[in-house]
Amino acid sequence: MEDLISQLPDDILVSIITRIPTKDALSTTILSKRWRYLFRFVPTLDFSWPRDRSTYPEKKSIEGLYGVLQRHRAFIRSFEFHWRLTEPYTHTFEQCIYLLGKLGIKKLSFEPITNQFSFSLHLLSQMQSLEHLSLSLCSLQPNLSIICNSLKTLKLSDVKVPPGSLECILSNCVSLCSFTIIDCKFSSNLCFRGPNLQLKCIAIHDCEGFEQIELFASNLTTLEYCDYNLVTFMFDYVPRLESVYLYAHEATPFVCTRLGKDLPHLKTLVWDISGDPFFEVLSAGTRAGTLGLASGLRLITLHCTEVYIHLTK
Repeated sequence: MEDLISQLPDDILVSIITRIPTKDALSTTILSKRWRYLFRFVPTLDFSWPRDRSTYPEKKSIEGLYGVLQRHRAFIRSFEFHWRLTEPYTHTFEQCIYLLGKLGIKKLSFEPITNQFSFSLHLLSQMQSLEHLSLSLCSLQPNLSIICNSLKTLKLSDVKVPPGSLECILSNCVSLCSFTIIDCKFSSNLCFRGPNLQLKCIAIHDCEGFEQIELFASNLTTLEYCDYNLVTFMFDYVPRLESVYLYAHEATPFVCTRLGKDLPHLKTLVWDISGDPFFEVLSAGTRAGTLGLASGLRLITLHCTEVYIHLTK
């Protein structure tokens, strides 16, 4: 049977390989001499932990990854690493990061699975083209001392964040616009502050280890806070903050007495009242003016399980 696929131009074949799982794409290198080198030009790579884990020793896997990156010849738009990784292989992993930096990595998703790996923030300096970073199931080492101009979005999920890490990120990642923190563990209060802070969106969901959030962010426009426990907010300087999403247990007093005073320029409030007795909200009033909210507020959306109430001015 005639091989018609192999007669296609290289760029089309690479496009086809890009759309199949990385494991299968690697297998195409043994098809023929023509196919042997095509994988090296794939712009997206996904190394995720396989179901049959017993056949993938950690040492062999990380060294295999290093070999793949050494031979790669194209810029990498997106790289996902969801694999078992422990401290003995830190050096090899850092070599992989160095290679990703040379390959112009734009988006990195890193999840070492074990929750025992420490991600050194100085690795960001090795990836000066990186724009989007997602870290999960690890801890941070706050040792970044070089400005990173490219990083725009950062997501931390189930990450241990020791003292100094947040300050390290905000002071060195000067182009960061979106910061999402989910199920993370802190050991000190949160302070989003910096002279040239570009942050426009902050989302904090189900974290622990702090009782106060201080905000001094001149470009911040959107704030999300979702947690059973309501913490103390210090709105030191947020002149552009116009949208707030809030879910917390018994947040009614905060919303009805403080939010309007602290954020007089607020325009949109999405308030999940599932954590509050519904009668509290009703007794507080149903018009934006009687709720003690900002005079410029245009839309209030109240969520309560299956009940959705929209209040507009």
